[in-house]
Amino acid sequence: MVREAQPGDAIWASLVELPEEERRGRMTETYGELASLAEPDRKARMLAMARAEYALSDERLRTFTLSRLRVWLSLPAETARIMAATYDAAMAQMPARAAMRHVELVQTLARTFSSGDEAKLRQLVPSVFGGVARESQPAAAVAQPQPPRRKGFWPFRRS
Repeated sequence: MVREAQPGDAIWASLVELPEEERRGRMTETYGELASLAEPDRKARMLAMARAEYALSDERLRTFTLSRLRVWLSLPAETARIMAATYDAAMAQMPARAAMRHVELVQTLARTFSSGDEAKLRQLVPSVFGGVARESQPAAAVAQPQPPRRKGFWPFRRS
């Protein structure tokens, strides 16, 4: 059952209205507070925050997500890992429509990060970019190994 957004959730989503630097500062503070919560409380709050995020319009959600991912990159490693894992768990509980928006969004955002930042984000949450490989990678690096061809019984199937 999907619960309605609470006032604190609306405050989280309203950060999108702030200038980028101030938005990131407030996000950093919020993640610091979340890191100090017990896991069940942190997960419940993160789910509420994710619901508020995905109630935003597509353009606002894009802006918000870019800020969130950049904040994760600036957090101490352990805090970033906890936040990313908690967010990933929250997204697993989101309705299918929000999950699809998430996948589409992060796939387009993958191109906005440097290869170093992208690698850090992939370390935090391997699924962060939905399995999209960097465009600069050679095709062989992302190609799946092919099974060996079987030789057929008939002569025309031999290769």
